[in-house]
Amino acid sequence: VDAVAPEVKIIASADYAQYVTGKSLDWFEPLLRADPALFRELVDAYSVHLYIESRSPRDTVTLQRFRFDRALLTRDLAARARASHPLWITEFGWSTFRGHEDSVSERLQARYVRDALQVAHVEWGDLVERSFLFYWGKGRGDYLGGFSILRPDGTGKPVFNTLRTLGT
Repeated sequence: VDAVAPEVKIIASADYAQYVTGKSLDWFEPLLRADPALFRELVDAYSVHLYIESRSPRDTVTLQRFRFDRALLTRDLAARARASHPLWITEFGWSTFRGHEDSVSERLQARYVRDALQVAHVEWGDLVERSFLFYWGKGRGDYLGGFSILRPDGTGKPVFNTLRTLGT
C-alpha cells in the first residue's frame, strides 16, 4: 500500500479487549506479542472503539478495561512493544433510546460527547489523531438509532448543537 498510495493510512484494530459471549477477552496484547515488528513497520495508527455504556468518559472508578481511558492501555501496550502510533477512535457514543439500561438522556449524551472529545483531543495531547462519533444518520426509535445526533423526526438533539459549537 505504501508503494502505491503512501497517503493511505494503515489502521490496525487495537482495542485493549474484545467482548465475546459476554466476556472481556484480551485482544491487542496477544497480537503485539505474536509479531511486534509487523505493528512497528506496517501500521500508521491504531483503531479503538470506546463504548462505555452509560458511564462518563471521565469515570475513574470502573475497572479501566471498561472505561473511556482504556485507550491509554492500548497506548501503553504499543509503547512497551516499541510500536507506538496515534490512535483513531473509530467509534464512540451514547444512546438516548429510552428503556435501555445503557441509555442516557439527550443532555447527558451532549455533555459526554463534549467531554470525550475534550479528553481525547486536548487532555491526551497528540495521542488521538481522529475521532468518529457513532451513527450520523437519522434517529430511529431503537437503541442503535439513539446514538444519532438527530431525533426520529429529524430535529437535532442537544449533541447536534454541541458538535456545531465545537466545529466553529
